[in-house]
Amino acid sequence: MQKSIKQYASYILRAATLFVMIALFMCLPHSAFAATGTLGTESPEIYCTYKDADGKEVDGNKLEAGTYEVSFNIKNMTSAAVLQITASYNGEVTVDSSSVIELSDIDTNFSSMGYLTDDGNIVFGYVSNADDTSPLTAEGTSLFTIDMTFANSCDAADVITVSTDPNLTFATADYGDGYDDEYALDISEATSYTGTRYLMTCDVTPSLGRTVSGNVVMMTDTDGSSNGTSAYGEYTVNVYSDADRTDLVTTAVTDNTVGNNKFVIENLTAGTYYATISAQYAIPRDVTIIVADSDIDAGSIPMICCEFDNDGYVTTNDAKFIFESSLKGNNIEYCDFDGDGYVTTNDAKIVFKLSLSSNYQELTLK
Repeated sequence: MQKSIKQYASYILRAATLFVMIALFMCLPHSAFAATGTLGTESPEIYCTYKDADGKEVDGNKLEAGTYEVSFNIKNMTSAAVLQITASYNGEVTVDSSSVIELSDIDTNFSSMGYLTDDGNIVFGYVSNADDTSPLTAEGTSLFTIDMTFANSCDAADVITVSTDPNLTFATADYGDGYDDEYALDISEATSYTGTRYLMTCDVTPSLGRTVSGNVVMMTDTDGSSNGTSAYGEYTVNVYSDADRTDLVTTAVTDNTVGNNKFVIENLTAGTYYATISAQYAIPRDVTIIVADSDIDAGSIPMICCEFDNDGYVTTNDAKFIFESSLKGNNIEYCDFDGDGYVTTNDAKIVFKLSLSSNYQELTLK
């Protein structure tokens, strides 16, 4: 019985999709099939975005229960002739068909083939009104927007699935390329599709922003230099949206289990942020982070790591602590500033240099 129900649901979906496809091809312009267009030279990606009731974009990987404006988009494609996406959603989701916004509603270069949003299925498609192709925004074009209510907190990718069948989800670049050749999510030989297919990808829950990373190392001179020795222990990186550092955005901690005391800050959207790096024996360091359109690898970030008496400064008392440890043969890991594996008078000399100034130079990560 379960198999029969699944087969019946599959037939219904394919019949509905076929209806859309028939309407689509009836509306296609009858232009000459000249070999042209950008088909095969780009890497299109279908992706979804999610906005809450306040219009703020949120991370689809960790949605709270509630209603969101969900948009299906395509990027990395400069123009298209035909676009169709077929998706499904499970019983934890309900949709509001009255909230639909189509590409054709805001871009007269495309006509809609209609849409379906019933019984766990979302199907929509568009054709270019030009004789060859119509432009898209390569950075991202919204194709279809609908309000969806999620009954439980979830990763949206667990409840929304885009079909990889090349008959159901595809994009063509130019009428001149013909109707059989397309971008598809599945270009394997396992399908029965006879046209030439080029790969496009799909991410129902893409990362909301960019990643910023860096390695915390020990500063060895007042000019901000370092010999590359990894700072000891866990460092905290607090990221704020304002220069006064009152509005906390996110927090990351370092992981020095592999020799590099590295931090990774995830999902920062474009903009300017203000971070503070701190640890038990370190003078806190303020840095500015400017996020644009790519991830940031800050490399090594030197820290003054020898504020042992917690008075807010590096003084000769801190150097004395290292010196006494070296005389006693105490190889305390956080006192090894030259990275030779031992605590010696050379480490005390480094701390003495830093006692002349506990200030950092301005640092911007971008």
